[in-house]
Amino acid sequence: MQNILDLRESALALKADERMIAFAGFSLSSGRLPAPKQGILKISASCRENGSGYLTLTFLVDTEGDPADRNTVKDLFGQLSEQAVSARLNGLIDLFVKVPLDFMAPLEDWYVEEVNLYFKVLEGRERFLVERHLLPALESILSCAFAVVEWWASDDAPPAGRKGKEERHGMEGAHTFRDLFRRLFAGGDRD
Repeated sequence: MQNILDLRESALALKADERMIAFAGFSLSSGRLPAPKQGILKISASCRENGSGYLTLTFLVDTEGDPADRNTVKDLFGQLSEQAVSARLNGLIDLFVKVPLDFMAPLEDWYVEEVNLYFKVLEGRERFLVERHLLPALESILSCAFAVVEWWASDDAPPAGRKGKEERHGMEGAHTFRDLFRRLFAGGDRD
């Protein structure tokens, strides 16, 4: 008997288990776009026992179903490279990995990009790294402007992305962005 690995299901399961620590809206502006595009950045963290770990940055940009705008946004995110990020972070990151997510779901109205950044020392420095270093670097690389970061400081969330016990919930009761993102990205079931 042969076991078949479903990459889409495996990727969705991994995404559902990420520990979201923050999110921020942003506006992507470029002379190549007819108008600024709005997006959201989801920030997840995973820390190891030794304090090292990685931040997962998931960008979602509303392209309003326009294929030309989607291609332009894709080209703009092509500038988000290890060289560009490393040059602006002065050696703070140890590894940069882009992860294609287009195969996970048909999202004609959205462009989705994910980047993983590994740090030798992450635990306890997430907020400092994101607000002081990552967001200014991303604004410079992508020609975008971020809104204030919304941090996930709650008693029921594991600190700094550490895995812990949590209840799984569906989409019911999602009245705010925080509730919605908690259900979508912090391990909520998908009905």
